[in-house]
Amino acid sequence: SISATSDGDSGGSFDSDVWSVTQPADPANTPFATQLAESENAGAITVGGTLASNGSINLGNVWQKTIFEDVSVNLTLADNTVFTITPEYTGAEIVPGDFNGDGALDIANDFATLMSNLHGAFPVGTVGAQAYRGGDLTTNGLVNFNDFAAFRETYDEVNGVGAFAAAVGAVPEPSTVALTGMALAALGLASRRRRQSCANVGAAASDMPAMRASSIRALSMGVFSALAATMISASALAAPVTGWQVDPILEPTNPAPIAGAATASPTLGDGSPQSAANSAMFASFPAITLADGEQITLTGSVTLVGTTPSANNLRWGMFKDDGVAPDTGGWRGYIAEASNGGSGGNMLVRNPAGTDFATQTFMSTTGGRSAALAAAVKSDADLLDGTYQITMVAARFGNEMELRGSFIGGTDFKDVYRSATDADPARIPAGFQFDRTGFLSGGGLNADQLAFSNIDVSKSDVSSLTLRVTTSGPQAGKMEIVNNEVGASFNMSYYQVASPLGALNLGGWNSLDDQESGDPVGVGWDEAGGSSGLLISEGNLLGSALLAPAGVANLGNAFDTAGSQDLRFHYGLPDGTLLRGFVEYVSGPTTLPGDFDGDLDVDGADLTKWKNEFGPANSGSDADNDGDSDGNDFLIWQRNLGNSAAAPAAGAVPEPSTAMMLLVAPLAWLAASRRRLVS
Repeated sequence: SISATSDGDSGGSFDSDVWSVTQPADPANTPFATQLAESENAGAITVGGTLASNGSINLGNVWQKTIFEDVSVNLTLADNTVFTITPEYTGAEIVPGDFNGDGALDIANDFATLMSNLHGAFPVGTVGAQAYRGGDLTTNGLVNFNDFAAFRETYDEVNGVGAFAAAVGAVPEPSTVALTGMALAALGLASRRRRQSCANVGAAASDMPAMRASSIRALSMGVFSALAATMISASALAAPVTGWQVDPILEPTNPAPIAGAATASPTLGDGSPQSAANSAMFASFPAITLADGEQITLTGSVTLVGTTPSANNLRWGMFKDDGVAPDTGGWRGYIAEASNGGSGGNMLVRNPAGTDFATQTFMSTTGGRSAALAAAVKSDADLLDGTYQITMVAARFGNEMELRGSFIGGTDFKDVYRSATDADPARIPAGFQFDRTGFLSGGGLNADQLAFSNIDVSKSDVSSLTLRVTTSGPQAGKMEIVNNEVGASFNMSYYQVASPLGALNLGGWNSLDDQESGDPVGVGWDEAGGSSGLLISEGNLLGSALLAPAGVANLGNAFDTAGSQDLRFHYGLPDGTLLRGFVEYVSGPTTLPGDFDGDLDVDGADLTKWKNEFGPANSGSDADNDGDSDGNDFLIWQRNLGNSAAAPAAGAVPEPSTAMMLLVAPLAWLAASRRRLVS
């Protein structure tokens, strides 16, 4: 500052009068200020100082090296006019994600910063540059999955294609391991069924497939593209949407012409200048009612002709007809900044009067449609003529809706939302029913024609991972991520479990990072630094974990059984997609067939007990409840050898040689006992 280096009491090289800093009020304790200001003290002999031609004043290193280049400099001249200077930024451009500004996007500093603040809360008054320095790569004041996914993508872009694979190869880790089911029997038992997200499901141990969960290590990204599952089930049967009409309310005097209205490939506009601008069309279809664990999917494509976009571009949505005039304009709007499943954000449509989500009115107060679901193109999207895919998925999880969609240009979830959750019945179609879809070509799109192709809707089961939570018994509080799907594998590079009412037990959480025995940040899994009783989360920067059918990832006793059953489970794929999973609350087993000593596993100790109690008059090892301990009870023990109250960990199942010894020895003993009884 001038007051510290060149005013009247610090050498006077710029001004013989004394200057003072006026902003910030406490410079020493304000490292991230939004304004720096100083001025000449009152009573100065001369008015200001003089800056000679080609002269300069060094104000020090006052700019925080971040991606924000928003500095402006105002100079008040001697005649009180204000002269504004636009700074020139020199040197290498700051790469997004280089949080400490050292010119390198690295793991030891930048990724470590992100993970330490992931799902944490910044202090009140934290400004943009300060939040960015703390890992807020998407600059929305939060550090969440969006930032993790963006860093993961940017890391590979900045460090070269294949940087992930190279980094993984450079780490001396054990061989990559996928999470798999241990036996064909487990695959057969993992049958499809309707989920009940919030219901207690009793599960006897004999009904639980025997599964072996191997340790979770980094998996090369090369396999995820073929194996990563999406929300859209392959069994979905699509029905074409036909009978298109122009919205008579949005443009009552000069409606856009529609060609092919009776088909699933209508054309809005005739190609003349802006004939498809500021227009909307809709169509009805046979009502689709979603049960828990079902989803409705809208798909198709659109070819844009003659577009010169500015704002209020192309939007589409699905909703339920409320019996009033087909006011497509009532639901046109932007999806609010949405939740990752942990906090804030809803499936809300905003009035399109502006682009600031936070200040726009809710659609429920305009247009009369309080229960619409819509997808939107961000207002500053760079739309050019061409053909683009359209996708929108609305899935039911219990009494909540989960919304996903793609935006013009592909399946990029990053621009507006990745996953929107709504639990408010006032904003969900009554009865979870949909019977109408619509498209809006905003005035700012300036389109001459929109040619749609193969607009279809379908209903299908949701295919996803399940968070299994044990609520009672010796394993109460146990939490596992399981793959109950048949024929579907899931590649997971991130997960989060949220409890709005704080039912998570941080002390009992055995994270995937914990199970890796102290590897450094960026190797394998890393815990989110903001994990708490409200949310636990982990991410894997350089790899992922593959959960094959019947695969299990054990998270320890992370559930507080005294808390509410309000968990929400989301997980991320390596491509940056965030998916919602099911939550299943199960009662823990109290007995196991063949567990004669009651310790909830079937092992050699049970065999010893059976041998000691063998005989017609002893029911101490009576597995079939016939009043004795005999060979039939041994056969039950044999069939369940290695089972426990939970899916056994790697190594819990006896090695073949050990198992053979356990089986052969009692058979020989049983034969000898029978000879003694006969003799």
